Amino acid sequence: MRKYLLLMLIIMFFSISSNATSTLIFAGDDYEVQVVVSDTTPEQIVTVNFGGPDQTGLISIMPGDFAKLSIDCEKQKLILVFNNPGDSKLPPSFKLRAIKDRAYIKIGGSKIKLKGDWIR
Repeated sequence: MRKYLLLMLIIMFFSISSNATSTLIFAGDDYEVQVVVSDTTPEQIVTVNFGGPDQTGLISIMPGDFAKLSIDCEKQKLILVFNNPGDSKLPPSFKLRAIKDRAYIKIGGSKIKLKGDWIR
């Protein structure tokens, strides 16, 4: 019984830790971009949640929908390029670039400063 219980605890521990993620948040001027990152090495973007002034909540964008994804959590650098394929359910095309806590998003002809949070 004890061996079975110990085995179950070990399996649960590794199952939970292998699926661990962190969320990086960039926000400002009615925009919010949440980047969900795996806690694996190297880091991988799991999903991106986008909110803008014309939306009533966050829209999830999968990594395969981005023209460019680049992340380095150690150096705190991020580049996201999203080109909307004409889907009104998705946000407009945008480019987000972040270095440490400074970030900006280019969207709809505007360049907007965002504040970044790299808490992991």
